[in-house]
This record gives sequence, C-alpha cells and structure tokens, in this order.
Amino acid sequence: MRFSRLIPLFSLAFFSGFFPAISFAQGVAFTAATNFGAGVRPRFVAVGDFNGDGRQDLAVANRLSANVSILLGNGNGTFGGGDEL
Repeated sequence: MRFSRLIPLFSLAFFSGFFPAISFAQGVAFTAATNFGAGVRPRFVAVGDFNGDGRQDLAVANRLSANVSILLGNGNGTFGGGDEL
C-alpha cells in the first residue's frame, strides 16, 4: 500500500515540471516521398561523395539490369538523373 501512494506523487512531480532536466521529444515532420530513377529492380544503395564535389551522391545496385546507377547529389536533398555503369 505504501508504494501505491508514491506513484501518483511521482507522476504529479514529473508532469508538472518538477524535473526540468528531463525533456520530451520534439515533433518530427516528413515531406512527401520523392522517387529517383535507377535501373531495373534496385536492390542496394550506398551514399558517398563519388565525384569529389563535397555533396552526397547515391550508388544504386540494380538486380535485373545487372548494373549500378550513380545519382549525383545537387546539394539540396535532390539528385540528378542516374548514369548507369
């Protein structure tokens, strides 16, 4: 019985801001998906700066077309058309 009285007191202290060091997670928002062209049946993706311009690029291994598509990053979260190797 003693412990059952402590739980409401702790809950009240926690939610009333008695513990200022504890913060709740902030909201996260996502935008709509953007599709980028690659080969047939993309299977694996690697991220790196493949052309040395300081921007993140994508290398996509395509299963059925048996090649790799390189999508060069534009620096703003988008990628140019894929060059197949």
